[in-house]
Amino acid sequence: MIYTKKIEMAIKVAADKHRNQTRKFSKLPYITHLVSVSFILGEYTNDEAAIVAALLHDTLEDTDYSEAELKKDFGDEVFGLVKAVTEPDRKALNLSWLNTKLAYAKQLEVADKRSVMIAAADKTHNSINIITDFADKPCEFVKYFGNKHDDRIQAYQTIADVINSRLESEEALLSKFNETFTSYLNLVNYVKENCK
Repeated sequence: MIYTKKIEMAIKVAADKHRNQTRKFSKLPYITHLVSVSFILGEYTNDEAAIVAALLHDTLEDTDYSEAELKKDFGDEVFGLVKAVTEPDRKALNLSWLNTKLAYAKQLEVADKRSVMIAAADKTHNSINIITDFADKPCEFVKYFGNKHDDRIQAYQTIADVINSRLESEEALLSKFNETFTSYLNLVNYVKENCK
C-alpha cells in the first residue's frame, strides 16, 4: 500500500473525528476498523483517492464532519467516493434498518467502482471482526445485533450481490470478500437456528 501526505492527513482526520467511538462488541478504538479497511483495500489498489476515502468512509455517517469540510480538506473526488458508501440518513428519510441497507445497495449499483471496492473491503473487515468476536459465544450476537435475522440476511445478501456484479474483474478482492461473507452468513444462520 502507498503512503502519502494525503493519506497521513486522512488518518489524522479519521482518528480525530472518531476519537470517542469504539467497535460495538470488541470496544477497540474505531480507528482500528478504518485503518484495517484501508489496508485490505491497499492489497488491491494503490489509488490514493480510494485509500483516503476508505479511511474516511464513515465520517459523514457517524461523525460531525460535514460534507463541506470533507470537500474542502480532500477535494471532490474523495468526497464522491465517500458519499457513495455513506448510508442514507435513516431518521431523516424515515427508513427501516432493512430499507436503509437496501438503499445503500442501490447506491453501489451506480457508484464509482472504487467506492464498490471500499464497500467490499469494509464488509470484509466487518465480517472478519464479527466472526472472530462471536466465535466462542455466537448467541451473544443477538444482544448486539438483534434477532431480525431474515432482514439481516436479505440486506447483506443484496449488498453482496451488487458487489459481485460490479467487481467481476477484481477476482482477488471478490474472493476475499466472498470467503468472509460466506462465513458471516453461516454465523447468522447458526444464531437464527440455535439462539432463541
